[in-house]
Amino acid sequence: MAHPSLVSALVAFDRLARRRRFGRGLAIALCVALGPAAFAQTLTWTGAFDGATFGSAGNWSPAVAPGPSHDCVIPAGPGSVIVQNNANIRSLSTSRAMLINGCCRVGLGADLILNNGVTFTIDNTGGCTGFYFSGGTHAIAGSGSIFIQNEGIWGEALRLDAGATVSIGSDILVNLGPGAASTKAKITVGAGCILDNNGTIA
Repeated sequence: MAHPSLVSALVAFDRLARRRRFGRGLAIALCVALGPAAFAQTLTWTGAFDGATFGSAGNWSPAVAPGPSHDCVIPAGPGSVIVQNNANIRSLSTSRAMLINGCCRVGLGADLILNNGVTFTIDNTGGCTGFYFSGGTHAIAGSGSIFIQNEGIWGEALRLDAGATVSIGSDILVNLGPGAASTKAKITVGAGCILDNNGTIA
């Protein structure tokens, strides 16, 4: 027969192990229930590195390169913020002119907010996708415009995929420039997706 003190120690160890397992299970359940939004981090543009490159950690506070869990906020200021490589972020709110330059795209897990009449230009000569929305519900909101200067021969200005729903606000203009119109720039709404346009596409 086991010694009483040994039995007590084993019981205490078992209780501790059960509590730890419960804690891990609760943490996992909370992660699933709350989703990525619960762990979102706001990055604020400072332009301290070069004042232009979207993907450079040194242009943000805190100094982190934008990623899928980041809500990116760009205040008003001179010049344009330039996206030169693919960027996958949670959301973007900009009060400064922006440019997608070359064959790259901006993937958004939530919303794109254009403030104070700002223009976001797509000059994507490689024929790639400008803005990409995959799954979930999204908005292109605020007051401003998306100017599609160039999207290449088979380029897409906007692409909705994996059942995404995107609402375009009433003060948003999506404008196809002469170069874009001649190269078949387009908005692609994938199977099961919804584009709710309350703005102007011209």
